[in-house]
Amino acid sequence: MQNSLVTGIGIGAVAPLVAFFLTHHTTLIAQYFPNKPIVFYVLAAGINLILLRVFFRKEQPHDQVAKGVILTTFIGLLLLLYFFKMNL
Repeated sequence: MQNSLVTGIGIGAVAPLVAFFLTHHTTLIAQYFPNKPIVFYVLAAGINLILLRVFFRKEQPHDQVAKGVILTTFIGLLLLLYFFKMNL
């Protein structure tokens, strides 16, 4: 695997895109989490943080890939705050 920022952004975007698909195109949220509409996005952020740990802890660290995952997670959480209008 290449140690590049673009690769990290691509890997980091997978979990949020799956969360978006599950939230908007299935009824899983309504069935299992009716009062928590952002649960899949929080799980996607958790998955990205686990990936981050994996990429930094390798014998030969992939630091650029990890930085891409961080960037994707950060932008995703900012978009989540913006669209769900959470009070800080």
